[in-house]
Amino acid sequence: MRTTRIRWTVVLLILCLLGAHTALSAGLEARLDRTRISENETVTLMLRDDGSLGEAPDLAPLQQDFDVLSQGRSTRMQMHNGRTESWHEWQLLLAPKRTGKLTVPALQLGAAVSQPLTLEVVAAAQAAAGDAPGPVMLEVEVSDPQPYVQGKVIYTVRVLTQVQLRQPQLSDPAGNELLKERLGEDRQYETSRNGQRYRVVERRYAIFPQRSGELRIAAPTLTAQVREPRKQQRPQRDRLFDGRDPFADIDRFFGSTPFDDMDSLFGRTRTLRMRGNEIILEVQPQPAGTPTPWLPAESVALNETWSPDPPRFRAGEPVTRIIAITAQGVSAAQLPDLATPDVAGIQQYPDKPRLQTRVDGDTLVAQKITGAALVPSRAGEYTLPAVELHWWDTQQNRARTTRLPERTIEVEPAAAGAAAPAPPPLPQPAPRAQPEPSPGDAGHCGQSVAPGAGGAYSQPTGFWPWLTAVFALAWLI
Repeated sequence: MRTTRIRWTVVLLILCLLGAHTALSAGLEARLDRTRISENETVTLMLRDDGSLGEAPDLAPLQQDFDVLSQGRSTRMQMHNGRTESWHEWQLLLAPKRTGKLTVPALQLGAAVSQPLTLEVVAAAQAAAGDAPGPVMLEVEVSDPQPYVQGKVIYTVRVLTQVQLRQPQLSDPAGNELLKERLGEDRQYETSRNGQRYRVVERRYAIFPQRSGELRIAAPTLTAQVREPRKQQRPQRDRLFDGRDPFADIDRFFGSTPFDDMDSLFGRTRTLRMRGNEIILEVQPQPAGTPTPWLPAESVALNETWSPDPPRFRAGEPVTRIIAITAQGVSAAQLPDLATPDVAGIQQYPDKPRLQTRVDGDTLVAQKITGAALVPSRAGEYTLPAVELHWWDTQQNRARTTRLPERTIEVEPAAAGAAAPAPPPLPQPAPRAQPEPSPGDAGHCGQSVAPGAGGAYSQPTGFWPWLTAVFALAWLI
């Protein structure tokens, strides 16, 4: 009886130990690769379970203070004292949204919950206090912080770097109620900051605020891969090879390993994420008493051409008048329609305007070209009214008017035997596609259509005689 009790006690102890091991191994371990970073840096959060949990962790709690830039999962196995252990690892690349002491919250994976962690995020200026400027900087500036509504603002972003950036991505300026146009290709040059030389990539935009008042342009974001310093590469290789670096002897002999370019294998690059400054514009409204439509520009010109040139007016015959608006410092979408008053005795048939915008140095040149066919109904003298365009001169800060003067034309009588002018033809609908003839239609060969080729399946013409012959032969045999 006593032996039986001892045996049951041992069994219960073994079951308790197994249960305790299962409870411990089912936990979710969390750790950070660093506990203090600059606001421009990223941090890696590593999660580990014992392999018994098959689902992914819930990352929603991270969104309050972090952006999850990337995530990866791996399964690992290890032999230890004759036993095989396996576990899952998640690596989450996090970018902090603010400075200060942040809490990486507890994350849940199934029934397991990780412990919360603390991360200190310091401002870039504080991190570099007493040192030279950082190897990568991001500068933002605007040409005019107090523009008129719909007026042009040059928005410039500069990336200054002393290291090689891999896979760089720079966000476009973003904000509510603004239009933007890229100004040419990126400029590249070298400059100096606090005695340090930097390579510069400069990108420029033309920004057009669409309402007055305070308008915020979100801070641009630079994301890139940068090479880790060599003193930080060895701990990563040590972790990979359980504390023993298999390339240590090669390092001592050659000074580097033959795998220096295989950065992703040894984790030799890190993700850099920088934010520039947010820009706040104080947009001025349209001045009182100025005409509408409102067009703030650096310069505006009106030009006209004729076809034929010089024009010859004859009753019943069309002559085309083309008027072009050319303006600097605006986009083509901002150019208004021109008012062309009706002239008694002349029918006008306007064409659809053509718009184009091009980059000219630090500004935009916009053009709107409108053509109209003028058809006089009878001979005589006519006056085409002046064409005017009111606009606001942003260089001299005053209202101005550009005009084409009125024009008097002489219309000759219609040519002998000429028919009355016909109105411009109405647009015709596109021709309807005709259905393809079926294999049985007259005028086509009687070819079969294979199944799945878009048509019905039909037997070959000589199929039935052969089938009849086969049945006859089988009956005789």
